[in-house]
Amino acid sequence: MKYIQFDIGKKPFAQWRDNVKVKGIPFTWSTNLTNGGVKDVYEILLKQRFFIRLKDDPVKITGVTLSVSVDFFTPTEIGYKDRICLAQRLSNDKILVKCFTEKEYEERIKKLEEESKEEEEHKRSWKEYEEKRYEIGIKCERLMTSHLYQEAERNYKALLEFELNNPYGWSNWREAVSGFLRLYYKSKNVEGALDLLNEMLNQQDFDRVVDLWRWAWFGYGFERDQDVENAEKVYKRLLSKFPEYERTYKRLAIMYERLGRYKEAIEICSNAINLSLEDGTKGGFEGRIERIRKKQKKSQR
Repeated sequence: MKYIQFDIGKKPFAQWRDNVKVKGIPFTWSTNLTNGGVKDVYEILLKQRFFIRLKDDPVKITGVTLSVSVDFFTPTEIGYKDRICLAQRLSNDKILVKCFTEKEYEERIKKLEEESKEEEEHKRSWKEYEEKRYEIGIKCERLMTSHLYQEAERNYKALLEFELNNPYGWSNWREAVSGFLRLYYKSKNVEGALDLLNEMLNQQDFDRVVDLWRWAWFGYGFERDQDVENAEKVYKRLLSKFPEYERTYKRLAIMYERLGRYKEAIEICSNAINLSLEDGTKGGFEGRIERIRKKQKKSQR
């Protein structure tokens, strides 16, 4: 007995019918059989004891009342006239039966074999890709942990290039960027990070939600360490490249406010307001300006 998977969503046959309900048959069918064909195939299935029967509708075969029989949640091949049917039970009251000519069935088998080979090739390629990226990634982390920053940078560049040029690296290149930023944060190489940003902008269309926050957090790392010079350098570069990214305005305004640089904080908030940006708080940048001005007045007393 052959087993075959088939896609009920595409429905390539013009005569395909959904939820066929034939009198006396306690199941609805998705099928390309006629009502007569449904009845015939149903009888074949009963004789081969495929169904779990409904308890309120027992069937007598050779004098024995059956309420439970064999189910077939895996597609099962049965012969019907000069055709081949694939039958599968989807639930207690739904049946899927697709009828093929011998030629159609052979073409289906051939197509599935080709798809199976493609899937095996995909798995092999994916495994090679995963092993390679793991090998380079581990090497990068070890070099960074050992403070061998220049060598780590070379390897991160190799990792990023590998991800960007690999069909499987469509999302993992972001992890390589994160690794780069960790390296540049530890080595305080802000210029290297900003050069990387320019490089990335030439190669990828940045998704502002997914990727820009990585650069904002890179700047926040320096802000948190009270390394104002480097934090400011990162934030200002982000403002020049992405003038509508709200987080940068917010972080820069907060940093200036904490430093008592109230005039600059107000200016940053005003620029955000002019661009109709929100900072995620109830009062927005307008409320932030009011609070900063109050602090400014207190400091001048």
